[in-house]
Amino acid sequence: MADNFALALQKGLRTRLAATSDLTNIVSTRIFDEPPQGVTFPYVRFGDITPAAFDTDTELGAQVSIGIECHSRSASGVLRLFKWWKLLNRLYTVRKRM
Repeated sequence: MADNFALALQKGLRTRLAATSDLTNIVSTRIFDEPPQGVTFPYVRFGDITPAAFDTDTELGAQVSIGIECHSRSASGVLRLFKWWKLLNRLYTVRKRM
């Protein structure tokens, strides 16, 4: 059951990332589970996804850890992705506190 939560989270994150113009201005549509051979840089890849059941007596649930990797071959691309990543991290921290 935890795998269903992981898949739902990954789909939701991919949709959200693809709708984030600050990111798509850098990577276009290159957001992958597994990048194809000869992929154009920069791109974003989902890393390890680790679901674990977190059910209670009355509710089904899961704790899901997911990695998001940013790949670039140029220093300027790395810097742009790093700035985007810092923004994403701030947004996550704010939402986590709510």
